[in-house]
Amino acid sequence: MSDIGELGPLDIQLPRKDELGESYSGLTLFSALDALQEYVFNVFESYFLRLRGRSGFQISMRSCFDVAERIAIGLFAPVYSQIDPMRIGEMARATRIAQEYGQRLATRYGSVDSDSLARLLYGYPEHGFVIDRLEAKELFLSVREPNEHELKLIEVFGKLREDTTSQLSQGTFLKFEAYNIRNNNHSSISNSKEIKNEELERSHKGRASRKHSENGSASNNAETLQSLEVQAN
Repeated sequence: MSDIGELGPLDIQLPRKDELGESYSGLTLFSALDALQEYVFNVFESYFLRLRGRSGFQISMRSCFDVAERIAIGLFAPVYSQIDPMRIGEMARATRIAQEYGQRLATRYGSVDSDSLARLLYGYPEHGFVIDRLEAKELFLSVREPNEHELKLIEVFGKLREDTTSQLSQGTFLKFEAYNIRNNNHSSISNSKEIKNEELERSHKGRASRKHSENGSASNNAETLQSLEVQAN
């Protein structure tokens, strides 16, 4: 990973209903349920203790419990009624699929342990959360800085992305750049126009050759047809 390289969490992304091209994390509903659970308990505990304390402990624990329970249920039942159990099942299943794939990859390559995999799947608050090289070293067993040649390749891809108007094929560009990396030649970008012209010239010659071949085939077809007509007559 380079100094500006980043990874992201592995929480699953699900399509948002009635929204084209939009998605949301499969952990969103689970996070909401966790928050609701904690809030319900806090409300129940608060009413229970206040009833006991303010009554001077004259109200029995059972009565305080029943009152606090009814208040909590009355407040949160409408909220919980909006949650679709089928949707929870879909999210749990999709998350399990991600976990199973992650475990198989971890077993195959030995790059991450089960705790780090769980952290990648469940431990981050947002899908776009940035994991830099320092944090990646806490998660993966083998993380290093790029070497000199890899840094040059990163630069090549960056320049390729910026060169949006070039008609040169990406494959030819990368071959040319790889050659320059091996030979420590840093003038590849300035020479790319010459390579582009050669590429275009070869392309024109190829089209001309194909056209000539097509014309020859058409001529041969005409001669064959003429011969058949003579034979028929």
